[in-house]
Amino acid sequence: MRIGAAWLGRTLPATRTTLPRATTTIYLEIDEERSFARTLVDAPEGGHLVWLVGSQEAITGHLLEHELAHVVLASRFGDSMPIWANEGIASRYDNQRRKIIRQQKLAGFVTMDSWPHLDRLLVGEIRQQWQYAAAVSLTDYLVERGGRTKFIQFVADSTDNIDTALAAHYGIRSLSQLQHQWQQAVREQVSGQQRPTVIATAREAAAPRYVR
Repeated sequence: MRIGAAWLGRTLPATRTTLPRATTTIYLEIDEERSFARTLVDAPEGGHLVWLVGSQEAITGHLLEHELAHVVLASRFGDSMPIWANEGIASRYDNQRRKIIRQQKLAGFVTMDSWPHLDRLLVGEIRQQWQYAAAVSLTDYLVERGGRTKFIQFVADSTDNIDTALAAHYGIRSLSQLQHQWQQAVREQVSGQQRPTVIATAREAAAPRYVR
């Protein structure tokens, strides 16, 4: 599985073992009107359970990849992986519509100068679109700084002490410093995305206007 190779440096074995913990059961329902996905790690009856409801394209594409990312990460962390990092990785496999929504949320952070507090984001649930946007953006920022292998190790170490893990893996002294650096990176990203539009608007403003 390429997701396993990308994040854990190994593919998950294709096995027919009877050990419940080693199995993943996927339930599929084709429905053009609905979109739903959920993964239950270490279900009471054993193994992992994945439910997918959506169009045929979705349940064989981005919905499936998102949920399989959760399964892959569970092979490394079980159910102990911080939710922000788990969703930060899995949501990278979302479709373009969801990615656009997240970019709009990031732009809103910059425009309103109103930011999620990382000390809350890193320990809370991820349910709202702005939370997904922040989780994916922070994941991207750290992966770009040190690669995927370092990120996975950082996440594992961060459950003991986040500041110690940041210093050890990224040379960042504290969570507050990460907050500052991440916000600056988002500002630069949003500015870069908006620049062509600003230039076009300036040119339109300079053009002569005619009244019919």
